[in-house]
Amino acid sequence: MEFSRQYLTRLAQESNFIKDTLEKVLRLSEILKFLNSDVVFKDKLALKGGTAINLTAVELPRLSVDIDLDFTVNVSRDELPEIKEKFKKRLTDYMWQEGYSLADSRDHFALTSFLFNYINNAGNRDNIKVEINFLDRCHVLPLEKKKILTKGIVEDFEVLALNTTELYASKINALLSRATPRDLYDVNAMIENNVIKDTELLRKCLVFYNAIGGDYDIKELDYKNVERLDYKKYKTQLKPVISKDDKFDIEKAKERVIAYVKELLVLTDSEKEFLSKLKEKVYAPELLFDNEEIVANIKHHPAALWRTKENN
Repeated sequence: MEFSRQYLTRLAQESNFIKDTLEKVLRLSEILKFLNSDVVFKDKLALKGGTAINLTAVELPRLSVDIDLDFTVNVSRDELPEIKEKFKKRLTDYMWQEGYSLADSRDHFALTSFLFNYINNAGNRDNIKVEINFLDRCHVLPLEKKKILTKGIVEDFEVLALNTTELYASKINALLSRATPRDLYDVNAMIENNVIKDTELLRKCLVFYNAIGGDYDIKELDYKNVERLDYKKYKTQLKPVISKDDKFDIEKAKERVIAYVKELLVLTDSEKEFLSKLKEKVYAPELLFDNEEIVANIKHHPAALWRTKENN
């Protein structure tokens, strides 16, 4: 997997992105093509997170440099070890053939991650991380085949990804849990571009993702972690992955996003009851969603069922 210095320099000049980060996105795109065409992986892995947002929901306002995936087949727990081993062998074989070396591999029940090293065009060591979540293998909304949007940087191809509303619900959940500048940027871009039309569905998806994996109480938010984001964090964590002429204002973005989320998270009585029941170890998705298809989709969600166990 090689890209000429002349080609990368031209792309960097045209796009105003940093050349080494742009190379990483090109490499990431080639890996995604493989994952969406190879018989071992095709239709079994759905792209999510910042990479899915910036490649499929909005046209590359920032570069995203990791591959986050959900396993999409709700198999029994006993079947997972064999599937994981098959995935690991096929992925590491492919990456080795493309000139990567496996720097680290970690496997937990919920998550398998791989860190692959490569030497970039400038002669420096760099890496790409691939994470596969095996716990979130059910989804609220149907998965979608989406064309990538890269302003012509990468040739068109399709990836299997989460529905856009579900992507942003998960992203807002991440922002409220960990509050990184990249999360803030993505949610701010969602608001500015009016990406989500059905805010009620967005709220319900956010409540769901908070309930099964949030690190905060959605009914008692104080937004302090978002407010603590500052220029120093912007400069180190966000600036390297946005266009050099992007005039992103972190203070205005914090104000806009906090106001939006506060208005969004006015919970209905049934949504509050859903959260209260889950705290009592009772999972009742029909309280959150009145759509029978959605309830059927998440009725046996492994993460939700795990929350109902005595010690969790």
